[in-house]
Amino acid sequence: MSASVPSHPPVAEVTPELLEAQERMATSLQRELWSNLQQAAVDQMKFSLKSQLTELIFRLAVLSVGTFFAYLGYRLFLSGFIGPANLEAKGAGYSLSLGEAAPGIFFALFGTILIVVGISWAF
Repeated sequence: MSASVPSHPPVAEVTPELLEAQERMATSLQRELWSNLQQAAVDQMKFSLKSQLTELIFRLAVLSVGTFFAYLGYRLFLSGFIGPANLEAKGAGYSLSLGEAAPGIFFALFGTILIVVGISWAF
């Protein structure tokens, strides 16, 4: 029986041409990765800008509609239109009752609630 000697893999010769080719390949790969990273950052910024603009438009719309309702309530209240209007709201731990109030107060209250909830509501 003869003992087998483990064979070692052949050693490649390192030449200046081989080193230059590997450096060109690494530089090309780095440029491609950097380009992809830049494009991903631009795409993320565009998405962020779109979502921020959407939120701004929503909040301005809520503010406009709430202000409009509050203004209508104010005008209705000033016009002297007074009729029997009652409001009762009950929830877990609270209760609200407005009796014999002018209808304009309900419009103004609805507008105010719309503004407070719409502006403070987080996306």
